[in-house]
Amino acid sequence: MAGIHRILVPIDFSPCSKSAAEYALFLAEKTGATIDLVYVWEPPVFLGPEFFEGVHKERNLSLSEVAHGNALQTLNEFAQEIPIPDDAKVRPKVVSGRVHEEILALAASEGYDLVVMGTHGRKGLAHLLLGSETEKVIREASCPVVVVHEGVN
Repeated sequence: MAGIHRILVPIDFSPCSKSAAEYALFLAEKTGATIDLVYVWEPPVFLGPEFFEGVHKERNLSLSEVAHGNALQTLNEFAQEIPIPDDAKVRPKVVSGRVHEEILALAASEGYDLVVMGTHGRKGLAHLLLGSETEKVIREASCPVVVVHEGVN
């Protein structure tokens, strides 16, 4: 590997993704890398009518635009909870699609040198039923993947 210049950090707003972001900041401090905090919004298959009560019709926004704006605001708030040094290069990004597919596509198409992501560490039946986005990324990523467990300092 020639060096680490770009780090992709998938965020799901959990404590383990916060640990992953903090570890990525540690690596970026050593390498000067840019960090992209990425939230993948997975559009629901069905939304009941009660969901649309909050959509701003007067601004004529699509569901996707509202969701993207809300997710970006939440991602920015999440980033404020992380001790980011003044000289760090951190960018929030929101994309929509299936989580592991979008992470893999971004890693390949945008030239990331490293993916740093958290894992919930589900085991047994929970893992079988829910699967593991982290595991899918590890198996198929075009670049190295560092996995951080919740609470790792």
